Parts: sequence; structure tokens; C-alpha cells
Amino acid sequence: MKQWIPAKDPPKEFYAQFPDIPEVVARLLYHRGITTQEAVDEFLHPDYGQDIHDPFLFRDMQKAVDRIFSAIAKKEKIVVHGDYDADGVSAGAILVETLTELGALTDIFLPHRETEGYGVNKNTVALLAHDGTKLIITCDCGISSVPEIAFANEKGIDVIITDHHSIPLTLPPAYAIIHPKIVGETYPCKNLSGGGVAFKLAQGLLRASGKKEIAGEDIETFQKWMLDCVAISSVADMVPLLGETRTLV
Repeated sequence: MKQWIPAKDPPKEFYAQFPDIPEVVARLLYHRGITTQEAVDEFLHPDYGQDIHDPFLFRDMQKAVDRIFSAIAKKEKIVVHGDYDADGVSAGAILVETLTELGALTDIFLPHRETEGYGVNKNTVALLAHDGTKLIITCDCGISSVPEIAFANEKGIDVIITDHHSIPLTLPPAYAIIHPKIVGETYPCKNLSGGGVAFKLAQGLLRASGKKEIAGEDIETFQKWMLDCVAISSVADMVPLLGETRTLV
């Protein structure tokens, strides 16, 4: 027989701090660690103009952006390697749309769930190398693909990883890694989905492009048209809807 043990009520001082919030809502916020005025405001009234972090807080963002613009300038083939689920497909769509508008020679590879499985594999790398790929950008995968990315390097392909999955003991030898949870990462939001991480790379590329408009719209409007993909990826992948992720959704 299960026994329910209700959490203790917040201290009276907490209720007094937020007199305009119904007690049941205040109790839920308290037990989720949302206890400061700033955190409560961000949760209840997310503001895209205020609560979105600078993409260049990622340690490798500048390195990744520079490599991508080098590939665009040299007309090197860039392949976005996504995943077969809602997060991986949405992340891939975000990057391909952004890269295409920036003039990249780009394509996308989505593995088959049953015949190719999750993540990067050597057969795929060999196929992409044969097709002349010089840069692979993973989304929603790649952080555990140590031998596969080493193989890509042997084939003359640089790899930029964007991912959010569990960190292995040994990181892959990628050209750059955009992942909020790797040891020492300075990016403040740790619960981004794969689509959320891809969106941050897209933001970094758009800012670094120096363009005021893209696809006939200002840069911020172009970004916001991709937030449907971020929302689908975040909700479908069941990441915590807190902080920047909540604002994006």
C-alpha cells in the first residue's frame, strides 16, 4: 500500500514575499526551487527579449561559427546529421534552414531507426566522405560517438557536435562541441533539448553573419519563426520546462 507524504508548506515569509500569487501556485513554485523574484518572474512571465542567453557563452561557439563560415566561403559541402525522433528532426530543420539562408552548400542526413539506429555510425561517415562532405554538424547526437568521429577525422571531415545527451567518460575528438552539460561548460541553461542547442548555434551564426535581414525579415523575426521547432523538440523530448527552455517554448 502506497503512503503519500505531502511536502511541508513553505515558510510564511515566502507567501508574504509573493502576496499576489495564489497559495497553491506559490507552494508549487517553492517546491520546484523557484524562490527568488527573478526566478518567479521568468517562470510565470517569460520574456524573449530578456530571458534568452547569449549563444557565445558556449565555450566552443566562436570556434564552431568560424569553421562553418569558412566552409561557406570555400563552398565546402556541409551535412547536418540529425536523429529520427521529434527532437532530432526539429533540430535538423533549424540548422538546415539557417545554413541555407546563409548560402551554405548543405544537406541533411536522418538515420533510419531500425536499420541504422541512433547516432553517427562509420558506414554513414564513409558514405558522406564519398559524397565529398567536408563538415558534419550533428544535432541531438554525437557526444558518445568517439570512434565514429575519429574515423571522420581520418576521412578529412571536421565534425561539430550539438547535443544534450549524457556525457561519456571520453569526449569525441570533434572540431567543436556545443553541449550545455560537458564539464567546465560556461553556458547557464543546462536543460536545453537537442533542438534548443541547435537553435543556439543558429543564433550564433545569424549574429556573426552581420546581416540585418535574412529571407526578407529582420534577424530576430527569422529566429522566432524557428521557435515552433524548438517547442516541438523540447516538449516531445520531455526536457524540464525551466529557465531559457521555458522561455523558448
